[in-house]
Amino acid sequence: MKFSIGQAAIETGKPKSTISRAIKTGRLSAAKNGNRYDIDAAELFRAFPPNVARPHEPNDTQPTKNTNATDTESRMLREMLDRERETVDDLRTRLTRAELLLTDQRPKPRSWWPFR
Repeated sequence: MKFSIGQAAIETGKPKSTISRAIKTGRLSAAKNGNRYDIDAAELFRAFPPNVARPHEPNDTQPTKNTNATDTESRMLREMLDRERETVDDLRTRLTRAELLLTDQRPKPRSWWPFR
């Protein structure tokens, strides 16, 4: 099965300009047929996965993009939380040291110099 740029855009949910740019940069191979391109289905779906929620086919599942974005956001938030926990641990350690220095009531060592 062969697709034109317009058909390929509908099948993948990408703009025509994205499909055209992919052909020009070599990311997507297509045969030039006069003034139009013929794109093989296997080649198209290798470069661009098919759009699961096409306008002519209702789909109840959530698109993959949102799942990937949610996973990425979740991972980034976990990394931020880990950094914040490390910062809190470091600050607690510093506070404990400062408290020990401030509450240190040991007698000061005597100077060897007799006249003070």
